[in-house]
Amino acid sequence: MMDMPAPPTATTENGTLAVLARYAASLPAVLPPDAALEARLAFLDTLACMIAGANEPQTRAARAAMEGREDGAAAAMVAGTAAHALDYDDYEVPGSTHPSAVLVPAILGAAKGREVTLDAALRAYAAGYEAIIRLGRGLGYGHYIRGWHATGTLGPVGAALAAATLRGLDAGSTVSAMSLATSMSAGLKAQFGTDAKALHAGLAARAGVEAAALAWAGACAAAGALDGPSGFLAVYGTAESPGAAAMGDGAELALLADRPLRKPWACCAYTQRPIEAALELAGRPGYAAEAVEEAALHMPEPYLAVAGFTDPRTGNEARFSARYCVAVALAEGAVGPGSFAPEAIRREAVQEMLARVTLHPYPLAPGLGDMSPEAPDRLVLRLRGGGTVEATVPHVPGGPALPMTAEQVAEKFTACGGTRSAADTVLGADGATPLREVLAGLPPG
Repeated sequence: MMDMPAPPTATTENGTLAVLARYAASLPAVLPPDAALEARLAFLDTLACMIAGANEPQTRAARAAMEGREDGAAAAMVAGTAAHALDYDDYEVPGSTHPSAVLVPAILGAAKGREVTLDAALRAYAAGYEAIIRLGRGLGYGHYIRGWHATGTLGPVGAALAAATLRGLDAGSTVSAMSLATSMSAGLKAQFGTDAKALHAGLAARAGVEAAALAWAGACAAAGALDGPSGFLAVYGTAESPGAAAMGDGAELALLADRPLRKPWACCAYTQRPIEAALELAGRPGYAAEAVEEAALHMPEPYLAVAGFTDPRTGNEARFSARYCVAVALAEGAVGPGSFAPEAIRREAVQEMLARVTLHPYPLAPGLGDMSPEAPDRLVLRLRGGGTVEATVPHVPGGPALPMTAEQVAEKFTACGGTRSAADTVLGADGATPLREVLAGLPPG
């Protein structure tokens, strides 16, 4: 299906949205090799999560709700929900969002019915990621701490820029697309532990596709929707928000300056360091689960507030329970997607260990943000018969200091149900290859 000629566009101003639109337009048709690889890894990791989450309850609900719709926005809704269903998808620090679970589905949705190359999809991803990171820098960590699920607030704007870039909208329409997306931005952390959290990613992806379509069709919106006194930054910001001046000038691609962090375990980002600490202790010579009298987890209060389910009963709650994740790691010496199945939660050995895990939040020092190495997690095991052992983890697995390699992401993809040949295609296909051909090796649905 071919696009009709683009209608007249909105008038732009010299505000943040216009800066983002011009920046996206200035991106080269073919990204530099290091940025292209980062975007390919984001696609592969997200596709893995989409496959793994395809039949989760949240995804089934999204699919049923979109039944009968064949448009790209509906496809983005389902794909985004699947990508975030297991909380296995990547995240980033400046904005505290899950960027790829929004951007990749939005790009796939915007590409529906169009001939799009892999290079064009990667370029659109870089543009959308730029918007999310810059907004995150402007709002600061306080936005997330206040209670906003930033995936649902920042995500639609990034998705709109990605979709507008893929569709080739001019500057005015691109500004309107992002501006419309600010009016579609929402998502509360109060929904964590429920199906709604994954739906936030799907809704954000759908919003971006729809905002770009509305702008292409001629809908105009305020060019100052980010910067004005009643704009996005003012309303969603806090007294500590750095503001537009901190958003950056694009001298270095956000995709390289603040790379996505990828997860080795299918649970909340704030549980990853506690899991690493527990596995490190469980792997020490002489360790025995039955010898643990108490497992005391010390972690920053804002992080624990997110991963604070103390007695989880569902998979959604268990993924947001640092206490449960530590118990599984100590009791079984491994954590996998199956660790969050209802029957796994009820296992006797896990429940016995869970009773021994105690939580000790400590204040996050002023000026520190999300996943700060200066605010580590520490796990102290008090042993029966006396003595203690402990492990401190400042760097999150999959983060800047401990990144997942391309091989590890490919292995994650195959573990989630993809094939190695499909992974190799995503990572190695010529950028001029049509996106539909790159995706041809994926499981249906």
